[in-house]
Amino acid sequence: MTVAHDPADRARLTYAWGGDHWYLIDEPEPTVILINARVSQGRAYATAAEAEEAFWDGVVTSLTTGPAPLWRLWQSDRGRWWATRTVPFSRAAEEAGAHRTVDDHSWSDVRALIVEQEQRAMLADAEAARP
Repeated sequence: MTVAHDPADRARLTYAWGGDHWYLIDEPEPTVILINARVSQGRAYATAAEAEEAFWDGVVTSLTTGPAPLWRLWQSDRGRWWATRTVPFSRAAEEAGAHRTVDDHSWSDVRALIVEQEQRAMLADAEAARP
């Protein structure tokens, strides 16, 4: 798929971390775009919901892997999954209830909690930036 030169102006969601820039575009079709130093690629999805799920899958993978992940993961000796954010959220995000450490029974549940915290932070930071 050909990727628009600068998808940021058309994106409904954007996220950047560690050189990866993720964009979710709804028009003309739901598309997730990744741009970094190695690749510029996009993938279309049948529905906006599928595209948003793929967007967050890509973001969480980027946030939890690599030499300096934003979220560190571990499993306790009792089998519970934990994740902690290595960089603090903004004050606005923390006041909105974003938590730096989350835990649950499974990796998929912790993944959902990471997405929830990042979404909460994005909304709080956007609101704080309004004049």
